[in-house]
Amino acid sequence: MAPFLKKLKKLLVERWDFGKQKRPSQRIEQKNIIEHFETYFGKADSVLTDEKNDIDIYIVSPTIERPCYTLFTQGMSSQPMRVPPDMEGYEYAELMLHLPFYWTLDRRPENYWPIEWLQKLAGYPREHDTWLFYGRLIKGREGGEPFAYNTDLSCFILGATRMLPNNTDRDAFSMMEVAPGKVVYFFTVLPLYVDEAVYRQEHSAEKLFNLFDQKNISDIIDIHRAKTTVLEERA
Repeated sequence: MAPFLKKLKKLLVERWDFGKQKRPSQRIEQKNIIEHFETYFGKADSVLTDEKNDIDIYIVSPTIERPCYTLFTQGMSSQPMRVPPDMEGYEYAELMLHLPFYWTLDRRPENYWPIEWLQKLAGYPREHDTWLFYGRLIKGREGGEPFAYNTDLSCFILGATRMLPNNTDRDAFSMMEVAPGKVVYFFTVLPLYVDEAVYRQEHSAEKLFNLFDQKNISDIIDIHRAKTTVLEERA
């Protein structure tokens, strides 16, 4: 684990500060969100801060019990999203993703893109005055290119976590009232192949997630995983 910690320092990692230029109510919400993630996915041991906005990325390192990295955002929910008509109450969200235990956390493009895009997606609603929620499909690079030279994954969908052992835990994790009248929803970021994005558009997010379950496609990012839609055709 020592090499990992050395690399992490180069990314500018610091212990978190609950009170940095935030109102007391914001500090309480921030603390509640971090504790909510940590209750289900373990203690975060580092945080990547961004001077351009107030959205941070917390990192939970792999353990024997949960052999993957968990990265989650904090700060996306500090501002409400512009929701569609009749969807009031769904203005707040935070995001997470999982990386395999062998993933190298450094700034090489083939390794850094999950962190880069988690930060971008967390700021997406503010930048585009829009809404991100369950089942939402988001394109990646402008020209549709893959995220890195060593994978064909090229876009994202937001889903509910499948990393918790039972539906009770999944339901309890999926949302949290961080302040009176303010509910934050928590979504997993899942990278997709183009074929899968097309399938989502032609069918539904639920049908795509059902394919993931049927083929045992994990929430942990696998840059070489099989395409669920191809597997369906061959089944």
